[in-house]
Amino acid sequence: MRTLGGLYELEERVFGMMGHERMKQLLDAVALFNTVFEKEVDNERQN
Repeated sequence: MRTLGGLYELEERVFGMMGHERMKQLLDAVALFNTVFEKEVDNERQN
């Protein structure tokens, strides 16, 4: 069974290519989307 080491190395390479701040912005945008989406789904279920 492979460890997650390779995945972490790939993540660091991508972060290095794009820049850590840009990756943080992208991850924050995804988290915000998920939050808004979950709220909308909950609202639809209540109606």
